[in-house]
Amino acid sequence: MRGLKALLLVSGAVAAALGIAIATAQSQPAGNGVYTADQAAIGQTTFLTVCAKCHQANLQGSFEAPPLAGANFMSAWRGRSTADLYNKIATSMPADNPRSLSDQAVESLVAFILRQNGAPAGATAQIGRAHV
Repeated sequence: MRGLKALLLVSGAVAAALGIAIATAQSQPAGNGVYTADQAAIGQTTFLTVCAKCHQANLQGSFEAPPLAGANFMSAWRGRSTADLYNKIATSMPADNPRSLSDQAVESLVAFILRQNGAPAGATAQIGRAHV
């Protein structure tokens, strides 16, 4: 029961941190997420290739690279939207070569980060310049 409560708390924090209303997220059936499973899979590959050198493969960060999953990430991003996350990645990542990622790579990275923080996948992709 304790594990279920922790999971529910993390799920709620994901919704709040990424600008998704908790009530809306709880009332939506599975499959109504803002990213697709395919996007998240592509994002995982991109993350491991481009981002893991600083943020670590487990997304826990190191030194100046903040965590991208878990309680510390949720605390840092509370009140911010998916658009904020997209724009942060698009304009400043990777730190050693900012603005070098394609729009598709940024969209996929956001999808992967959302998935790793418990947000459900959906049937259609809604992350991107046109949707943020």
